[in-house]
Amino acid sequence: METQVSTYSEQYWLWAKEHANSDRYEGLELYQLMVKTGEWLELIAGESEADAAMTALYKAILAWHPVPATQADEQLRIEAMEEAGWREIWLDEESDYPHAFTAGELELLPIAQRFTALHAFAFGGVSPNRMDAPSEEDLEIVKSEIRDLVDWGTNFIKIIPSEWTLGEHILETVRAGSARLKLDERAKAVSVDELAAIGKTGTKNIRNILSKKDGTLVQENGEITRESALTWLAERSEYFPSVYASCDGSSGRTPSEENVLDDAVFVPVSKTSGEPFTPALRRAGVFNIGPKGAEVQVADYFEALKKLEQMSVPKWRRPNADGNWGLVSGSENWRRMSRAELMRLGRI
Repeated sequence: METQVSTYSEQYWLWAKEHANSDRYEGLELYQLMVKTGEWLELIAGESEADAAMTALYKAILAWHPVPATQADEQLRIEAMEEAGWREIWLDEESDYPHAFTAGELELLPIAQRFTALHAFAFGGVSPNRMDAPSEEDLEIVKSEIRDLVDWGTNFIKIIPSEWTLGEHILETVRAGSARLKLDERAKAVSVDELAAIGKTGTKNIRNILSKKDGTLVQENGEITRESALTWLAERSEYFPSVYASCDGSSGRTPSEENVLDDAVFVPVSKTSGEPFTPALRRAGVFNIGPKGAEVQVADYFEALKKLEQMSVPKWRRPNADGNWGLVSGSENWRRMSRAELMRLGRI
């Protein structure tokens, strides 16, 4: 089940804590790409030119760091490069400064900070670089920033030479960002790689679910449909729903949802898991409801809800954690939900 939080700020700090405690270091992978760049420059222009370029890059990184190195320390490193070449600092693990910088220092680089911002959107569902929910006036600016950031990340990995080993964290962050943007902007489908990234699983797991006759995910033209992807993600505790479009920091409503008559709708909830019957449970365009052997398929959500109300015990199909669709029975208690909440979960 997707992570549930009540406010934008709570979700932001939940993501920040998870990111800080993870072993995801895009900065370290960027460092490896810088080393590759030095090696490439040697082949193109020669050792002395590569030394000059990597020394200049080294000085730039020191200048970006918020706590500048002492002049003596900086000079020692530069002198070491000038004497033995740029590899003395960037690669020599026997030196006093192995790998030139710590992982923490690398995470502070402007380019690494861009990946952190992309990670916040991709995996946290929050606005890049904003600890508080953006105002309604800023919302279009935020959406534009997000599109630019995802485009930047996509172009970044495209220009990396295919022979270079690209770190998995950078690749997953870009793919997850692309997946979330497509889902939020109601694209028809996402790729297998993108869904695996945002779902924090492997592509093999996604393909295994696709191979099942009654699997959660639906594939069309080689990609996974938006509705089935959202249904599957809603069952994963690793997934944060998108809240960056929230205007009040708590409801998570987008401006279009604010215009919807916010009257109450009562929906049945599973007797075993307590999860409600929502539009996210539409599969291949229909809801499967009713007892085993007498199930019916209904395309309209409210029509399906009405039929469930008429049953002595409401029953419907929903996916479990493995992606298998099974029948669940509703409890005696129904949950009050707004139409805006239901809209965020799928077409109603």
